Amino acid sequence: MNGGLITSNTSTSINGGGGVRIIEDSFFTMNGGEISGNKATATTSAGGVGIRSPGTFRMTGGTIYGNIAENNLDPSNALVNGGPAKSAEHGRFVGDVWQRVGYLTSTDSDITVDDGVLQ
Repeated sequence: MNGGLITSNTSTSINGGGGVRIIEDSFFTMNGGEISGNKATATTSAGGVGIRSPGTFRMTGGTIYGNIAENNLDPSNALVNGGPAKSAEHGRFVGDVWQRVGYLTSTDSDITVDDGVLQ
């Protein structure tokens, strides 16, 4: 995703994401933009971004906010890291090489990343 907006979507799938669902062996890179106003209604789902192991989410910039996970007991309005820790990262690309700055964890809080750094 290079800028833009993912909004007003609803997921009813277990282990889904209202805005983005990252499935096994896939990558999603967010280079700016926003993921907001999405909803997930199934358990173990995220309102914003849902990651199923061993999928990978990389964020160099942008914001994830204002999403709703209706039936999840874990923090999940923004992000659910459903696989092993370390499958959601923030950082930057230098040329074609990914340089991780840190990891993102499951959260209800807004996520903002600027130039690879979690704000």
